[in-house]
Amino acid sequence: GRRPRRANTDPIGPYLEALGLVRLGLRDPAEVEAERDDVDGLAELFAPYRARLADRGAVDFDEQIYGAIEVLLRDGAFRRAMQARCRHLLVDEFQDLTPAHVLLLRLLALPGLDVFGVGDDDQVIYGHVGADPAFLIDYESLFPGAADHPLQVNYRCATEITDAARHLLGYNRRRVAKEIVSGPDVATDEGAL
Repeated sequence: GRRPRRANTDPIGPYLEALGLVRLGLRDPAEVEAERDDVDGLAELFAPYRARLADRGAVDFDEQIYGAIEVLLRDGAFRRAMQARCRHLLVDEFQDLTPAHVLLLRLLALPGLDVFGVGDDDQVIYGHVGADPAFLIDYESLFPGAADHPLQVNYRCATEITDAARHLLGYNRRRVAKEIVSGPDVATDEGAL
């Protein structure tokens, strides 16, 4: 169904959010417009918006990723040059990557970049802009030969909190299989519980 219009908000905000969904989600602007009732004309606005950015020599946050993907796909010599520039790449908060982020990594990773991804599929906070923990869950299919080293000991929270979190996370149908436990030196602060 279509997302309902929000009252008393910045009239440009929904368009900026939708432009992000298009670019970072690698989605068709008409599809995003059809899902929402607060971005009429988005499909017609998409190309002129990007052209206006280019005319002004401006790049917004999402365009950094989307534009880089376009250049890497369009220019094979440039892509090979970028692939040859580095052999190792560390990506933190991998669970918060969008389809565009993952495509950019894969374009750079082929044929031989080592990608070291760090993340926790239980901590996705950018789902509203297209982040998907499936990229972390399916990491080895994205980067064949990858090793998996789950960190299961939580040194930040008391056992009671870790136990409660483990119980709630047990309801997630799709997640990396791991058993979370509190570290041996975690102090229990009665006031924090």
